[in-house]
Amino acid sequence: MPAIRQPIPFFADATGAALHGGFIYIGLPGQNPATAPAAVYWDSEMTQPAAQPLRTVGGVIARGAAPAEVYVAGTHSLLTQDSRGRLVMYLPTVVVGGEMLNATTDFGADPSGAAESRAAFEAAAAAGLVWREAGTYKLDGASYVFPHDGFLGVMHIGDSNVNNSDDAVIIISRDVDASAAGNGHAFTDSSQINRTGGISYNSFDARPNFKGSASYGHYAAFQVGVEFDGSGTVTDLFSFISSPIISNGALTNYYGLIVNAPTINAPGTVANCWGFYAPLGYGKGGPGFNQATGIVHFFTNESHAPCYSLGPVQGQDGLIAGDAAGTAYTNVKTLDLVKSAGTLVGARFQQVGTQTVDLEIPASQTYFNMRNAAGSFMKALADRAVVWNFSPTVPTLANFETALTPISDTLFQISYRGSDGVLRKNVLTMTV
Repeated sequence: MPAIRQPIPFFADATGAALHGGFIYIGLPGQNPATAPAAVYWDSEMTQPAAQPLRTVGGVIARGAAPAEVYVAGTHSLLTQDSRGRLVMYLPTVVVGGEMLNATTDFGADPSGAAESRAAFEAAAAAGLVWREAGTYKLDGASYVFPHDGFLGVMHIGDSNVNNSDDAVIIISRDVDASAAGNGHAFTDSSQINRTGGISYNSFDARPNFKGSASYGHYAAFQVGVEFDGSGTVTDLFSFISSPIISNGALTNYYGLIVNAPTINAPGTVANCWGFYAPLGYGKGGPGFNQATGIVHFFTNESHAPCYSLGPVQGQDGLIAGDAAGTAYTNVKTLDLVKSAGTLVGARFQQVGTQTVDLEIPASQTYFNMRNAAGSFMKALADRAVVWNFSPTVPTLANFETALTPISDTLFQISYRGSDGVLRKNVLTMTV
């Protein structure tokens, strides 16, 4: 059985007593009802306008001497004064029946574009989430077309009031607790795409436009600032994951990440351009990492090309390649190849169709090897002794004995420098 409720609102004065002989003003949301009144009526069909200010008798609105109900189209502001015109209460926004605010009916925005709507838009945005009809709106004298209905203000989704951001328009804040089971996601694009015409599609498209002469600290199209403040362990933190599933059809190229060079139109400039920047080091305010690695490529075989560059790769303090941390051996090298014990470490110099030379330390060995497709031709042992493996082909003996300059068919040539500084080939006779 429903409870008995008071059908007519009760208004009190500043002392809490019934407001008798008071004044009631009803106006547009967020504005002064005395200067920006809203239309009010004595009947629910809104055919009998009620003049303002409304008067009270014994704390209720009266039509003449009798208590009466008053009707308004939607959300409004409310101002009450006592019998001497002194302020008792002002409410900038009163929502009727839980309905959503409307930028046009509640704030005076003009979708025809005839009247200026900037003040109405700002008042609507400040009031919360407000419905905006499609149309042409004049904002600061310029006409803007909004082809679809939409919203003004802030959209808050979720059952929590926590907001860790600044000036956010869409806030997802909820308690992800044991009231539900399984994984959770704050946002998902689960669209079914079957549009024809060779279209492109983006689940997220960041295209802001910076104007004016102000300077800015930074811009991030996507920013991760997750905080772990519990006593448990999180196994993996992925700021970005790309794991496509190809069930049918053909995919020509898959790019996990593309960073294009910026388009620079004069007089715009870019001082420094980094396609990928990973300044990993010690954690802010913490003890740091067990291991800090900028880029890790994990592929199962050589044909997968773990890292491929069409241009030069430069490292300010050198480049390190491998699966293990290097030693403190100094000085820092331009290129360090570091592998775990028991595995081959090497570099390949290759000119396609001409020659391939490998420099390597074989697995579980202490010597350095230089080889090509025909086999090993030089070994540098741990004690710095050098072993040469020569081909059975004999060079032209005359050239080998008489020339000091490089000879095309000479496999090996030794020159000795005498006390006079002259290079000679024959160590016994010290002749040229």
